[in-house]
Amino acid sequence: RGRSPSRGLGDVYKRQVAFHGGSFNVGGEGQAMIGGLGCALVALTVGEQLATDLAAIVVLPMMVVAAMLGGAVWAAVPAVLLAWRGSHLVITTIMFNFIASSLMAGLLVGPLKAPGSMMVETVAFPISARMPGMYEILQGFGVDWPRTPLNLTCLLYTSDAADEEDS
Repeated sequence: RGRSPSRGLGDVYKRQVAFHGGSFNVGGEGQAMIGGLGCALVALTVGEQLATDLAAIVVLPMMVVAAMLGGAVWAAVPAVLLAWRGSHLVITTIMFNFIASSLMAGLLVGPLKAPGSMMVETVAFPISARMPGMYEILQGFGVDWPRTPLNLTCLLYTSDAADEEDS
């Protein structure tokens, strides 16, 4: 309840964890960006080496763990500054959002960009680092579904929303 469908699970959880700890986290955007960077780095390095369909079972969880570690390490720096220097948490996390945004912009137009591309995006992830699309899953059940960007994460989101309504 109280969550609009446009807000993702990560947006809700990053705020809940901070509030539960008696803190106010405005650095969640930067943490999400660095988490996404960790996820992408694993996809582009490990996913390329394990380029088989079965490898997705290994690579996708590794990507999730890398995203969590990236966000946690990024959040740890302002936390350490607060604990040892008494720095204001809101100010440092806002600054870290800017640093994360600048870092991502630099990486997306530089080392992570596909050669010869003018798009601000990474090189395409290998097949072993992609979440299966709903059209692929439904084809296994004999359902003809058009190729869309919709993938299994929609099921995770809706199942979590249903669990939250039950509680």
